[in-house]
Amino acid sequence: MRRKALRSSSEENNMTFELRRVEDAPVAGQEINYDAVVPRGIYIAAGEIASGGSSYAEDDGFVSTDALSVQAGVEGATLWRWDGNLRRRNGRGPSVMPGVS
Repeated sequence: MRRKALRSSSEENNMTFELRRVEDAPVAGQEINYDAVVPRGIYIAAGEIASGGSSYAEDDGFVSTDALSVQAGVEGATLWRWDGNLRRRNGRGPSVMPGVS
């Protein structure tokens, strides 16, 4: 799993918004469940997935703020997932939107 982060900060509220990119690679038929803790975008870099009654092929994508479940197609899939997270700039204290699944 690869991770990259982009950060933007606000002096007014001492908060930082961090956007993390994670690569998920479910094998054929594997199901992955994401909670609704953070907003996320999912891009299908390879293969196919099904989610919420819809099918997505390579080079498709979607954005969600809800809990969701995705299931890889018969050949598996490679997903690029961007998760947003709002944190205190000094690193102390809990995140406003904690956790990345």
